[in-house]
Amino acid sequence: YEDPIVNVGYYVDGDVKLAGARSLRIHSNNRTRVISAATNVALPAGHRWRVSGWVRADETMMPSMSYGLRSYDTGQRGGGSFNTIAADHDGWQQRTADFTTAARMVLTITVGNRKGTGDVWFDEIALEDLGELGTLLTENGVGHEGREPAEGMYILTGGSYLPDAPMTGDVEKDGPILFIEGALTDGDDGYDYSRKPCSYAYWEKRPYGEVLFDLGADYHIDRIRLKVNCDASRRAHGTSLIELLPADSDEPLATIEQAADGWNSFDDLDLTAQQLRLRLHRLDNRTYITIAEIEFWGKKPE
Repeated sequence: YEDPIVNVGYYVDGDVKLAGARSLRIHSNNRTRVISAATNVALPAGHRWRVSGWVRADETMMPSMSYGLRSYDTGQRGGGSFNTIAADHDGWQQRTADFTTAARMVLTITVGNRKGTGDVWFDEIALEDLGELGTLLTENGVGHEGREPAEGMYILTGGSYLPDAPMTGDVEKDGPILFIEGALTDGDDGYDYSRKPCSYAYWEKRPYGEVLFDLGADYHIDRIRLKVNCDASRRAHGTSLIELLPADSDEPLATIEQAADGWNSFDDLDLTAQQLRLRLHRLDNRTYITIAEIEFWGKKPE
């Protein structure tokens, strides 16, 4: 496809490719024109997924890779951008994104270019099933129309969380915030500031912030994930180190050394606890530590 009016186009390219027979090439002779291509995949509920792809670009081009999710049943929407995870491989970089399908979803994978002149190539786009989700312990979205998890996928723990200092955008109250009340466990991982409370919350000008989670009883926890904003374009929001801590000790159980923009996950945990803390450190030269959503996954101990 080529548009002769705005001087951009995309092509199947058999000359520049990472593997296989062909790649997708986007070409632009229009410095400010945005162009993209997309594909859709239907996915079942109750699984973890990783979508990945490789990109190679001329110096002046600004390639993009993103994904969107829409529920068959509720219309709930979500999504995010891909993160670069691999060093150059003959000019190619690998980008990935992890997500979950708590309801039946349509996945939209979009590749494109935002500005510049020249060429950008995409190849080896892959979707990997990382296994079943398990059971949600933080009630994310329970009682919220259009955001409630699938039946049988969650436990009503009646739990709560307590930030070490009030977070802007969250419920304004003294003491713990119930999972069904809070912005951090509302089943919405977007950044909608018009809602009350917001769909996200943040600390401002603090070196770090902590959230204490109380599940109300002991549960076996095998996975914790959280979505943070590391806004590279505005350089306002940013999280560096993320620590998972016991309730009564500063010795980390697990760490994420450098948070990615979007979902970050503590996988393959083997913990039995009622209370745990998450400590997020502010990235240098940023103003806000911003959290869109936090999820605990596990089961009742036998």
